[in-house]
Amino acid sequence: MDMPGNAKTQTIQGRQYVFIDTPYWNAEKHRGEHKRRYIGKIVEGQFVPNGKYLLSLEKSGTIKPGPIPA
Repeated sequence: MDMPGNAKTQTIQGRQYVFIDTPYWNAEKHRGEHKRRYIGKIVEGQFVPNGKYLLSLEKSGTIKPGPIPA
């Protein structure tokens, strides 16, 4: 699976994690802020998505659901 175009990486304790940064306006504090949604890791140079990200892709219809592990 390919990494989304708007995804960024961050190294935490020697591991590379992939996330999507979402900026938003915090009306209470009157300033811009952002949220990070982690979607997977980089393992041996390849993007490996996490389960939550795969479920969101299945719900949106981007990918077909696969077999459910027992």
